[in-house]
Amino acid sequence: MVSPFAGCDYIDESYWTLPLQLIVYLVFALFYFIAKRKESKFVLMISSWFFCDCLWLIANQFCGLHTGKYLLIVSYLNIFVLGVLLKYLESNKDKYKRYAPYILFLLLYSGHVSLQYMTIVLMAFVGTFVISYWNIKYTKRNLLAFLGRISYPFYLIHQVVGYSIMNLLETNGITTEFIILLPIAANFVIAYLISRFVEKPIMHYCRNLVN
Repeated sequence: MVSPFAGCDYIDESYWTLPLQLIVYLVFALFYFIAKRKESKFVLMISSWFFCDCLWLIANQFCGLHTGKYLLIVSYLNIFVLGVLLKYLESNKDKYKRYAPYILFLLLYSGHVSLQYMTIVLMAFVGTFVISYWNIKYTKRNLLAFLGRISYPFYLIHQVVGYSIMNLLETNGITTEFIILLPIAANFVIAYLISRFVEKPIMHYCRNLVN
């Protein structure tokens, strides 16, 4: 996660988002502390950061500005802000109409990266919006809730675990196309174990520490 800051190559190219996430989480944690855990102030602060991204894009268009793009997370910060905003609106549904233009702008902002990227963001948003606004009971107690809990551990381990198992199987002469099912299943199990016995205890400890 920190190797790019030291001028080193990524351990694996599939983890290129990790340093970006580290910057976002550290800044968000700082904002949350400054806002004294008031959600409305926190949303306002991260929105101000996103506003700086918009100013950067304008400056880049007219002045050819390149400095600061990485630290500002210019291409992807809107996704993080959108996620926080949806979580905030989940418990403040009466404010959806007020924030609707802002949400639309956050979605369309992805278009400066590419049309394909914006399409993916829009599709993901529609699914998330349906779940958060209408509180679909099935997703709250079953499959999607489970997938959401293990998604980050799954992302962190899928490359190493997946290739290790597939290489081991191929070395032993097992080359059927169905071998892909085994590393997928293993990733789900390991991701669940990490979420249950590592991630949750750490989150619980950090919350107690803050409170």
